[in-house]
Amino acid sequence: MSIIESVTEFISTCPYLSEMAAIYTDYTDSEPDNYGIADYGEGEPISTYMDGSAVCQHNFALYFRTYTNSDRERIEATGFFEKFSDWLDIQTRKRNLPNLSDGKSAESMRAANAMLFSQDEDGVKGLYQAQFILIYEKG
Repeated sequence: MSIIESVTEFISTCPYLSEMAAIYTDYTDSEPDNYGIADYGEGEPISTYMDGSAVCQHNFALYFRTYTNSDRERIEATGFFEKFSDWLDIQTRKRNLPNLSDGKSAESMRAANAMLFSQDEDGVKGLYQAQFILIYEKG
């Protein structure tokens, strides 16, 4: 199983996403209440060991399409990402992380940034983005 498949399967267990209509890869539908996960790939190794193993970072973004017409809707969307970030922290502490294959082992996940990424011209709907990072050992 690829890293994006493992991460998507893991993220789909987040209770704050259960109310959404669908999950996509590198895409969101134009209608609200769906999300997509974009894979931005592996960064430079964080640490490399003499035996050839390494600690690596893999970067993702969670996109969430929702209504943005009012302050209340935008506050709720921002609150969603706060809960998502807290959930990732809790899963890391519990060591409940994605099951990776090919000699890779997840070490932690954390959210990095969340923001209103874009808004439709009429202001009724928008796309939020939260970056998140998987740290894993391979080798």
